Amino acid sequence: MSSCARWVGMVGLSFVVTLGISGCGKGGPQLGEVSGKVLDKDGKPLPKANVTFQPLAPDSSPSYGTTDEQGVYTLTYTEDRKGAVVGQHTVTVAVPKTDIRGQFQKEVKPGSNTIDLNMKEAKAPPADNSGDSGGSSSDN
Repeated sequence: MSSCARWVGMVGLSFVVTLGISGCGKGGPQLGEVSGKVLDKDGKPLPKANVTFQPLAPDSSPSYGTTDEQGVYTLTYTEDRKGAVVGQHTVTVAVPKTDIRGQFQKEVKPGSNTIDLNMKEAKAPPADNSGDSGGSSSDN
C-alpha cells in the first residue's frame, strides 16, 4: 500500500511540475513588455489607433493597446498583466471611423521590447471586417 501511495504522490508531483513548465495556472504564458510608437504614412505620430498583437501560436490570447496623442502605445495582456505573449505576432493597427488600417509581422522577445510601427511599411489587412463597428461594407 505504501508503494501505491508513493506512486500517486509521484504522479501528482509530475502533474504540478508539468503545469508549471507549460505556463498554465495562475502565472499564464511568458510575456514580454511591449511599447512603441505608431507613425502615419507621412511619418507623423498616429493618435487614437488601436494596436492588436495576435500571437501566431495556437490558443494564445491577443494583447491590446491604444496610441496616445504622441502615437505611443503600451500593450496589455489582461487587466493585471502588461505585455504580449513571447513569439511571432500578426500586428494590426486601425483607427476607428477611418480607413486607416495596416498589418505587420513582429516578434515579441522576453524582457522589454520597443516595437515602432510605420504605416508606410504596413500591409493591407484582410478584407473581412467582421466585428468592426462603424466600418463600411463593399460589394464583391
